[in-house]
Amino acid sequence: MKRLNIKKYISDIFLRNKWQFLIVFLSLFSGILFGTYFSSSMNQETADAMDKYINNFVSAYNLQSANAGEVFKFSVYNNIKIIIFIWISGLWVGFLPVNLIQIGAKGYKLGFSVTLLVKSFGVKGIAFSTISSASQIFIMIPALILYSVFNINFSFFQKHSRFTNLSAVFKNEFYIKNLLYLAAIIILSVFVSFLDAYIIPQVLKPICSIWGKY
Repeated sequence: MKRLNIKKYISDIFLRNKWQFLIVFLSLFSGILFGTYFSSSMNQETADAMDKYINNFVSAYNLQSANAGEVFKFSVYNNIKIIIFIWISGLWVGFLPVNLIQIGAKGYKLGFSVTLLVKSFGVKGIAFSTISSASQIFIMIPALILYSVFNINFSFFQKHSRFTNLSAVFKNEFYIKNLLYLAAIIILSVFVSFLDAYIIPQVLKPICSIWGKY
């Protein structure tokens, strides 16, 4: 029964916000397509330089150890920067493009990096990019999509509330929800950054070590 209720709840969210989800997904997939296109259309000199860099990186990964603390701080900074921009986009309908640009940029980075790895390593590149981007693909990006949809709704709520006589209690509930969602996704982003800095590299090291032998 609980499983049915959860499925119905998720289904209701998508049905109530189908246009918002469509806009956000279009932004994400547009970014992925642009990233894939630019990665595929690099001139030969640039492609060779990138290919050499990627090969050196993978073959030497088991010998080099990046400063996990620096990786963690960099990842936290990048994730929170995107979150703050999306939060700002919810303050006014006119800021909506800021939201979509952030999602599109996330898609661009994903499309570019995955295509580059696949070009360099073929099937192995798919495995490497999936593992290295797992926390982004399976946690951060879905969370950002949901948060983007919420902020699209929040921006229209802000606009609507200026012209209608909504109760103070209802407004306060919506503003509190806004802050709770902001806090929740920041905490989640810190967790994702921890995975990126401390867990995923430990999974990749033995894989890169094996690949470096071939």
